[in-house]
Amino acid sequence: MVRRVLVVAAVAVLVVPTVVRFLGDHALPVLVAAASLTPYAVPPLAVALVLLLRRRAWRASAAIAAVLALNIAWLVPLWVPDRAPAPGATPLTVMTANLALGQADPAAVVAAVRSRHVDVLAVEELTAPAVAALHRAGLDRELGHRAIRPQPGATGAGLWSRLPLSAVTWSRTSNPTPTATIWLRGRPVVVGVLHPAAVVLDGGKPYAADYADLTDAVDGLDHATPTLLLGDLNASVDNSELRELMGTRFRDAPELAGSGLLRTFSPSPRLPALLHLDHVLVDDTFGVRDTSVIDLPGSDHQALVARLGLAPRG
Repeated sequence: MVRRVLVVAAVAVLVVPTVVRFLGDHALPVLVAAASLTPYAVPPLAVALVLLLRRRAWRASAAIAAVLALNIAWLVPLWVPDRAPAPGATPLTVMTANLALGQADPAAVVAAVRSRHVDVLAVEELTAPAVAALHRAGLDRELGHRAIRPQPGATGAGLWSRLPLSAVTWSRTSNPTPTATIWLRGRPVVVGVLHPAAVVLDGGKPYAADYADLTDAVDGLDHATPTLLLGDLNASVDNSELRELMGTRFRDAPELAGSGLLRTFSPSPRLPALLHLDHVLVDDTFGVRDTSVIDLPGSDHQALVARLGLAPRG
């Protein structure tokens, strides 16, 4: 009897991330954390299914098989390229980097910008000393236009661009971030940097409020103008607030590229990157050539680079 109870309890725990992912996490920290673990549910669910089949527990096997199939349906598209740039597309390479309270190695950031030929760089947790260090490392020589608001701690942000920036506005979120327009071969493109509060702060209230503000702001952007959003979103696509922000207009660039299960954040220096919190979101005017992550010494995040292509007019 005890053994059966333990088995039922173990299976229930395995199913929790899938249930939360399916029903929504409602910006509750424990549920957000559970949903973020959804990609890790597949191996133990597969093992549980095999064990249940061997015990001929048919009803339990059917339930676990259904949960496993749902997880596979969510995961498979991550490895299937879905929208390559159209013929004649205008190339644009973007990168987002969380500097971890300004502690990331500035030389590594600039080296990544140079080696990947980055055109637009979003920076989160930007401090005044970090701005000075990035300048000394040569960032302003690579990307000559910027909209920055350095702050102590985690609230600073900035946008660097190879192309001139215009119509710069700042969000009213916990971590104010810029949105600007660049002109790509005579065509306006809106670029928004996003950095909502982490869900672990104050019971998730700032996280929920920031996502509500950002979702409203994104909904208000001109749908006729090509738009991309990038930054540390403190959420994975398994979290309901991010999926609501994306709506039907935006897709995650790594998914479109078929880049697989990227991981950009480690909750501890002793652990490898476990969660995909840094994103490049694009509307349907962009195709995606590829995406990749770059190690940033001194940061708990890896930088995310996406090579995009803006479709020709018409």
